[in-house]
Amino acid sequence: MAVPIAFLALFFAWPLVAILRRSLVVDGRLDVPWGVVTGGLTRQVLWFTLWQATVSTALTLAAGLPLAWALCFATFAAVGVD
Repeated sequence: MAVPIAFLALFFAWPLVAILRRSLVVDGRLDVPWGVVTGGLTRQVLWFTLWQATVSTALTLAAGLPLAWALCFATFAAVGVD
């Protein structure tokens, strides 16, 4: 359990914290640009991302579930094996 946690800490959490610190900390204090965070363009980008993720998930389920169901009941014969 320690190896996956160390992997995530090293290759995900540490770079993420470094990026956030460099972009949001100015002169040793937190400086969040709320005008950008709550702006109209940010809302548009968030809406598009949510919409696209929902459509992608629905299409993946529509294609994957019938295939998974069919493969669940399929039998495969070994060809050329004695």
